[in-house]
Amino acid sequence: MKNGRYLQVNTMYKSKDKKVQPVADSSVRPDAVKGRPDWKERAQERQPPNPDQSWRQFPDYVSDWTASFPKGQRITEERLAEMKIAAWLLPREKDMLYEVFLCREAALSFDFKESGRVHPDVTPPVRINTVPHEAWKENNFPVPMSLRSEVNKMIQD
Repeated sequence: MKNGRYLQVNTMYKSKDKKVQPVADSSVRPDAVKGRPDWKERAQERQPPNPDQSWRQFPDYVSDWTASFPKGQRITEERLAEMKIAAWLLPREKDMLYEVFLCREAALSFDFKESGRVHPDVTPPVRINTVPHEAWKENNFPVPMSLRSEVNKMIQD
C-alpha cells in the first residue's frame, strides 16, 4: 500500500525456454573496422582532380573537384534554390558553401541511382553476425485494388 492506494503488477510467468535470450556480442572489435591510413592518397590516385578548376573561387580552402561527371549534374541551380541555408550567412560565405557542395558533388545523392558504396579502403565491409531463427510469418496488409498498380510501381522503383 502506498499513499493509501494499492498497487498491483500483473505479469505472466514465462518458462525459461520461452524467454528471450541475449545474443553474444558480434566479436568484431571497433578498431578492426578501420580502413587504411592512406585511403585519401589512394582515392586521389584512383580519381585525379578534373583539369577545369577555373570556376572555383576558394581553391586554397576547398579541396579539388574530382567528380567524373560534369559540374552541376547533381547540385543543380534548382536544388540549390530549394536548400534552406541560414539567412545570417554572408554572401561570400554562401558562395564558399556552394563551392563545397559542387566540389563534393560526387559524394551526394538525391536518388538511389546516384548512390554508391563506401570504398573498402575507407572502411572495410562489416559482417553482421546473426543467430539462427525462424522468420515471422505474418500476412501482408491488404492493398486496395485501386492502389495496387501504384504500390507495385513504388516497390519496383
